Amino acid sequence: MSSPTEPVEPAALEVVDRRSGPDDRRATTRHPFTATVQIVELTAGLRLTARISDLSEGGCFVDTMSPLDSGLRTRLRIRSGEETVEAVGLVRFSQPGMGMGMQFVEIGEASRAILTRWLHPAEEMAAPAFEDAPMETASPRQPRTERELLADLVKLLVRKNILTEFEAAQLVEEVGNQPVPNPF
Repeated sequence: MSSPTEPVEPAALEVVDRRSGPDDRRATTRHPFTATVQIVELTAGLRLTARISDLSEGGCFVDTMSPLDSGLRTRLRIRSGEETVEAVGLVRFSQPGMGMGMQFVEIGEASRAILTRWLHPAEEMAAPAFEDAPMETASPRQPRTERELLADLVKLLVRKNILTEFEAAQLVEEVGNQPVPNPF
């Protein structure tokens, strides 16, 4: 096995692209997922920060105008919400102006557990069986204000990684004390 600082020979790499279908050679299913990634190239120490757009158990796609060369080993730190996944990665596919496909070659147990939780959130929040579910009483529900609904919507967008926490804070600050217009 090569050391973390040695580039892998390009001839030893399998070319993988972002297409789905018969030419897609991924061993794991990719999922649309947006998060911030910090990358350190292990040979020269080059650092970059970008966003990922696809994530799987085996790797991710990094959106960047200036991707690293295929075959380079990196250290990845992927952050979503309050959780971080750290891994050693290998650039498997590089397309200038688009980004790069990264394969996870080393990932610790804690990071693997977070990655699994990101990819399969429904498995953690499995609903109880019908017989186990408590009966709901028909109590009148207090109508929520537009501001409460907006706050819940912003929280949902952050939880689904559509907005970053920074973007959400900016949005809430922008709305501030302004009245929320009725869109209907």
